[in-house]
Amino acid sequence: MAHDLANYLNEMVLDNSYPCGNGVALFMENEPQDCEIKALLTRYLRRYYETVLSKEKECESWDLYIEKALPQFELQVRKCRLLSSFYWAVWSFKILSKDQVCNDSVFNYDYANTHIKLFSKMRKEWSL
Repeated sequence: MAHDLANYLNEMVLDNSYPCGNGVALFMENEPQDCEIKALLTRYLRRYYETVLSKEKECESWDLYIEKALPQFELQVRKCRLLSSFYWAVWSFKILSKDQVCNDSVFNYDYANTHIKLFSKMRKEWSL
């Protein structure tokens, strides 16, 4: 669950059709505010609670569940955002052909650099 949302949130700040350079750029002004992320995660957990957890015999109340689950889920999403950025940066280099490895004008270099910048910014901001 957390990884899907992490990818979704990361994609909000990446433009893979940027008209300059090699075609990718980072736009942190598109980053949702903390309250917007919290609202998204709460809604996601609400749906999970309603469709899965509420059907169990010994189901705790929504209020108890969200009080316990939301902080853990927020941390999971943050860690998955870091993992996702790291993964895509490594992947962009991994798929280069031998003749592209030393060619920094290919899309993959800008793609990797944007993910590395995003990773570094998030890691510093969240102290993870």
